[in-house]
Amino acid sequence: GVDMGLTRAGRYVVFDVIRGQWDSYSREMVILRAAARDGKNVEVGLEQEPGSGGKESAENTVRMLAGYRVRVVRVDTKKVDRADTFSTAVNGGNVTLIDGDWVAKFVEEFRWFPAMRTKDQVDAGSGAFNILAVPKRRCGALR
Repeated sequence: GVDMGLTRAGRYVVFDVIRGQWDSYSREMVILRAAARDGKNVEVGLEQEPGSGGKESAENTVRMLAGYRVRVVRVDTKKVDRADTFSTAVNGGNVTLIDGDWVAKFVEEFRWFPAMRTKDQVDAGSGAFNILAVPKRRCGALR
């Protein structure tokens, strides 16, 4: 998960990254703890992968986050295409990274993207970037 914000000046800031490999229940608990830490006024962005499994997973996470602001975005393009703009911004030094033990591995994954074996931070970072970069639809949910 990537904790990201957008300044009034239009600069993207990555505050924190949570990385790990968990079973589905443990992953949901990590998401819930992060949401609780950030507070109910911070929007939680979720990408919904294509297919019934992606829809069910997103629905389960939304249910688990009852009481929090959640935005679900369907993805229908390849991970590499979704990540291109944010990867360029990170590699060009146009994203502020708040110092933490996650920064070196985050930057390294972006540096070698898409050649890296693992792309989870790129996927999470570009998902957050794309959610912040695209204005919300006036009709509400993007489900």
